[in-house]
Amino acid sequence: MEKLVIIDSYALIHRSYHALPPLVSPEGILVNGVYGFMLVFLKMLNELQPNYIAAAFDLAGPTFRHKEYKEYKAKRVKAPDNFYEQINIIKGILRAFGITILEKEGYEADDIIGTVAKKAQERDWQIIILTGDLDTLQLVNDKVSVYTLRHGLQDAVIYDEKKVKERFSLKPEQLIDYKALKGDPSDNIPGVPSIGEKTSQQLIADFGNLDNLYQEIEKGKEGCFSKRILEKLKDFKDQAYFSRHLVEINTKVEVDFSLDQFKLKPLDKEKIMPLLEKFGFRSLASKLFSRKSTQPDFLPKNFKLRQIKEKENWDLLLEKIKEEKEIGLLLDFEEEKNKVKGLGFSFRDGDNFYLFAEDFSGFFKNSIDWEEKVLITHNAKFLYQTINRFSSCFFEDLEILFWLIDSARKNYSLLSAYNLFFKKEINQSFEELLSGIFSLREVVENKVLALGLKKVWEEIEKPLIPVLAEMEKNGIKIDVGKLGFLQKEIEKELSKLQAEIFELAGGEFNINSPRQLAEVLFSRLQIKSKGIRKTASGKISTDLDELNKIAACHSIIPLIIEYREKEKLKNSFLATLPNFLEAQTQKIHSVFSQTGTTTGRLSSQTPNLQNIPYKGSWGKKIRSIFISEDGFSLLSLDYSQIELRLAAHLSGDLKMKEIFENDEDIHLQTACYVFNLPKEKISPEARKQAKILNFGIIYGMGNRAFAQTAGISLEEAKKFRENYFSQFSGLKNYLDYSLAKAKQLGYAETIFGRKRFLPMLGSFNRLGKEQERAALNMPIQGLAADVIKLAMIKINNFIKSHNLEKEIKILLQVHDELILEVKSGIIEEIAPQLREIMEKALILDVPLKVDIRKGKTWGDWQ
Repeated sequence: MEKLVIIDSYALIHRSYHALPPLVSPEGILVNGVYGFMLVFLKMLNELQPNYIAAAFDLAGPTFRHKEYKEYKAKRVKAPDNFYEQINIIKGILRAFGITILEKEGYEADDIIGTVAKKAQERDWQIIILTGDLDTLQLVNDKVSVYTLRHGLQDAVIYDEKKVKERFSLKPEQLIDYKALKGDPSDNIPGVPSIGEKTSQQLIADFGNLDNLYQEIEKGKEGCFSKRILEKLKDFKDQAYFSRHLVEINTKVEVDFSLDQFKLKPLDKEKIMPLLEKFGFRSLASKLFSRKSTQPDFLPKNFKLRQIKEKENWDLLLEKIKEEKEIGLLLDFEEEKNKVKGLGFSFRDGDNFYLFAEDFSGFFKNSIDWEEKVLITHNAKFLYQTINRFSSCFFEDLEILFWLIDSARKNYSLLSAYNLFFKKEINQSFEELLSGIFSLREVVENKVLALGLKKVWEEIEKPLIPVLAEMEKNGIKIDVGKLGFLQKEIEKELSKLQAEIFELAGGEFNINSPRQLAEVLFSRLQIKSKGIRKTASGKISTDLDELNKIAACHSIIPLIIEYREKEKLKNSFLATLPNFLEAQTQKIHSVFSQTGTTTGRLSSQTPNLQNIPYKGSWGKKIRSIFISEDGFSLLSLDYSQIELRLAAHLSGDLKMKEIFENDEDIHLQTACYVFNLPKEKISPEARKQAKILNFGIIYGMGNRAFAQTAGISLEEAKKFRENYFSQFSGLKNYLDYSLAKAKQLGYAETIFGRKRFLPMLGSFNRLGKEQERAALNMPIQGLAADVIKLAMIKINNFIKSHNLEKEIKILLQVHDELILEVKSGIIEEIAPQLREIMEKALILDVPLKVDIRKGKTWGDWQ
């Protein structure tokens, strides 16, 4: 029997677009929807092997349904611009396959599909609808079935009459009346209010269809229904029939086609291959045509792993290393103990070796010019920390490269990379992970080049890895005695606060229990809860933001706020820091991750030393726990207002540039411009508002958020913002341009080419708004991350070139601040030199400014 496949193209593209992470072609075009569509399309070709194919598309204009019902699909969120751009790409690819594209103004793709399916039933054909949703199930019969997806893009299911019955307990043609009653929220079809999925299903199953249902009602057989349902059915009869009209697929559209034109012709390799390669779909091309794939095989055919157990066998490995220019290296861990077991060496010809950890010290004494080799690994930082011989080498680190390609992922493991780039599951054996290093490097390197990421890799991320490795090894010393003293002190203060709270509350309760606290505040003490947000379960919220709103209503509230804050300090810092203390050195060695953020900023963990509090007396006390070694002092080098300076540079705003060139107070001067007042008449509150908006603007802060943060009305916030942009028009033009460019490309980037993909940018939902803020901020915050990373590299180079490794150590990076440990005798001389390095890390149109602070502890700056 001949097979006809009709593709519900828009539904399938939409499903694919949201199922896959951002994918970019070699030319920088977002193609995740295209790639997903092609995966399903090729899967269908292979499984169904159709003789005829047609592709139905929706056009952008209104359909007859929109004209008859203006609310039709009114609640649907508009997809980003880059989604619609991918539709045109898919049309071009389908035409290259020789597939007819059908579309008709005033009708939806479902109507065209229904019309083609009805016409095709005149022939003895099997008709299959390929779609991403279930709207066409009403067309299923003994000749028509629906091929759709359950989960992801690979789990397909075919709905025939039996399958529809199993899923809905209804026949396919009954689904029209079923939807007429229950409505369809996705298309904004009203149905009958208060009649949900189960009730409508049962009604149609009992009465067969909508007509029979209302005939029974008209006959007066009201005993079949509950009073509530009967009233709804009677009151909304017209709406039920109108809803049926809207959901029923029109099978009589006047579309110009003949079934014979859908005949699938032999694939034209000359037309298809250039398109697939243009969009980076080489792996798909290899599935279509019997030719050697340009993407490397995952496992070398002659792969083998030789264990070097005896010292006498080292010569074989040493000879191989000297012969080869490129070497893959991978540390092997005993996971339970996180202990290194050995090191794998991988070579292009598959002749690979395994060296046991106990032999590292002896083996790496051999004379090998490692600096001249191309070294490929995953997690180079740990390799630096494990084998000192590599300290002067640079690695092609697949983990960091993977992150640069897609910074929004959570998992950058080697196994995850293989699964993503090779589209196959592998065994998590060390041998198999080692064996694919060269294949993975080739794929990743091609993507890095295609995405324009080579500059940020070569100039920033790659040379930063050894700096971070050394910084983590250095660690920072803790005053254990002071830590113990502060633990006791905060316990005393918490006990005192608890007693005062209980006295005011008239009894004891669990202060950390939101339920008990709400009961005490709003029931026992009768504090007004007007303006307080409620939780998802409908309870009055007692989080700190809400408590601050009513702080003046009762003397117990400030005490609870203070208790909560100190409890957090105790649990998050004072009680946990000892868990990370190295007993012998009394140091904490935080892990600084390059892959922890989407903007390029470093993150800190185990413990997070970037989150140590700095405000208030207790912030200073906790920071005073971190001390320098004897004979050394701590040195802080902190970029001042770096993001605003970068905004001035990137936007070229003349007024912002002038403020920074004259080293004026940016917030005070902004207030002068906005309020049109001289400096001496600017109040502290006016400067504060200017400061909030200065930073808020580059973080995409809206009027409502600005009003709440600044404590002003929404109207005042709007006026303030309008005045702001009338003064800083260059900044406004730059932000508008950045947003428009990101919408066009599907990503935002820094001047170094670091990218953040924003696939939902342009959507009108919450995620779309979040990505709009990211599009505004990424070029600035990402560049701030680039600048401090460049500064770290340059300072590290200075230390090494002047042989000052024993006198100067980089200990911490806290966002825009570096903490170093410097020999006390040279700190006065060295601090200005290091500040100059940081201020010249990147030459801008406005000067970078670095503040210097020194002290024996992190909390006692001079």
